[in-house]
Amino acid sequence: MTSHQSSSIKVASMSELLPLFANPFPDKVPYWEIEASDTLIANLFIAGSLDPEESWPSGVLLHSMYFMFQVNLTAASKKLIWAPGNKVRISAKTRDSVLGIAQFPEFTGTPEQCAEKMKKWLQSVTAYLAE
Repeated sequence: MTSHQSSSIKVASMSELLPLFANPFPDKVPYWEIEASDTLIANLFIAGSLDPEESWPSGVLLHSMYFMFQVNLTAASKKLIWAPGNKVRISAKTRDSVLGIAQFPEFTGTPEQCAEKMKKWLQSVTAYLAE
């Protein structure tokens, strides 16, 4: 516990959210890397690709059909570090020329709502590309 936290606040770690943001479609999304940062500005970073890593030109993620999600605290939540019940914001960056068919809109909500938005977006992209 850091000096600016009250002992009455049950502070959780962003790492506890990792299972919630695990790869929902491992058969369709062969590359998925997720990291949690539990610093004062806590966040999750997810990098994924619809291409297997061995097929990336020059072995570079940004040359594949990639996406990157960032889940971080909303401005109101940053005062306390992450605590259960705080809202988070999820945003994404994609390879526009390939995945631009379904840009991911920034969304603020509970971690569960954000994970569900991410899953629905991935499902729509993989379904579109399978056609």
